[in-house]
Amino acid sequence: MKKILALTILGLTVLSCKKDKVEPVIPTPNNPSYTHVTTTGSYWVYDWYDVDSTGTETLNPQWKDTIRIVGDTTINGKVYQHYKGKQWNTPIEYYTRDSSGYVVNSNGSINYSYVSGPVLLRTSNDGYMYHNAHIGEKQTISTAFGSKQANTTYLEVSMVDGSPVNSCGDLTARFYSYYVSGLGCVSTETAYISQLQALCAIKRSKLSAYYIAP
Repeated sequence: MKKILALTILGLTVLSCKKDKVEPVIPTPNNPSYTHVTTTGSYWVYDWYDVDSTGTETLNPQWKDTIRIVGDTTINGKVYQHYKGKQWNTPIEYYTRDSSGYVVNSNGSINYSYVSGPVLLRTSNDGYMYHNAHIGEKQTISTAFGSKQANTTYLEVSMVDGSPVNSCGDLTARFYSYYVSGLGCVSTETAYISQLQALCAIKRSKLSAYYIAP
């Protein structure tokens, strides 16, 4: 099985052994203005694209992700939204809640934020690569539903031995996820490590359909 780096709708997930964890120092938000989707029945559909070293995107028909809010549940006295769906043709299930603009998972880790950035969330290494997860700056991005102001997270990877991460000579590579107030995740990036290193190629999801329940 090919090893894949993942920045997904589950948040910042690294498929590797985690070491040297750093807990984030999070500032207190000032009068946050955002809408986090919490309504049961809301759903999102994502198409995946292969992206080559020139940035050219090619639709990958083998991957189409779906995710739906199926209800609420209480964990350790806090109410979380319960999500079910499919990612890379594999069933997924997870829980998140909004904590004053910081969307956290059921373990209490921050997945992303509508109110703050940049912040280093956590860092790890598997003896081969360093993995540093960040809340990034806001960006304006193009989507199938028009231009959107998006909050970002990204995973930055580099080689433990200091060598380039790919054949293009880059010392680091970043994989972004984009979140829009009132809409949710609109795009994520990931890569097979072998394709990243040999071809400078990544994979990118894009929101292709959605429904926000009232």
